[in-house]
Amino acid sequence: MIDPGHEPQAVTRILFQDFPTWMMVTFYIAAIGAIVAFSYGCYVQIRKYRRGQSLSLSGIAKGLGNMVEELLSHRNLKRRDSSAGKAHALIFFGFAVLFIGTATITLEYDILAPVTGWRFWYGSFYLWFSLIVDLAGLGFVAGLIYMMYRRKWLALPKLDYKRPDRNPDEPDYDRSWYRREDWLFLWTLVLIG
Repeated sequence: MIDPGHEPQAVTRILFQDFPTWMMVTFYIAAIGAIVAFSYGCYVQIRKYRRGQSLSLSGIAKGLGNMVEELLSHRNLKRRDSSAGKAHALIFFGFAVLFIGTATITLEYDILAPVTGWRFWYGSFYLWFSLIVDLAGLGFVAGLIYMMYRRKWLALPKLDYKRPDRNPDEPDYDRSWYRREDWLFLWTLVLIG
């Protein structure tokens, strides 16, 4: 897989290559800010949950198993709308693999290499890693593009932004102003992918 004339350590991608110091500092400040905001959000939710009644843990393993099975199979989504379920699975698994890929690079670049000097993101591992992450990104973007197509050109009645639990004369019956937010969210995800 690697040309015998190349050293495996030379087959890699250098992170932050040609980035000025200020860009790297900005990146890490933004990353730390995101981690702090996420951690605070988790803290607020946990604090809220702890104010409630104590939880009975009997049957929790079965419940968690059912949740994981439902999450990984996308069974309900596929049952209600097969093509939307498949596209959602592409988005979900693509995003999950992209997240794992980013976490793996972070582990090597920011933790293991500075602390222990150990590096693994090169050679055959790097090539396979890149292929898998690229394919996951492709699936992620393909799922998003299908969802855009579905929302814009198929114009399914269930995606019309009208609330079935309201009367047409009520002010919050039509929520079409959500449309801009939905498209902004979809395009942001495409750019991330």
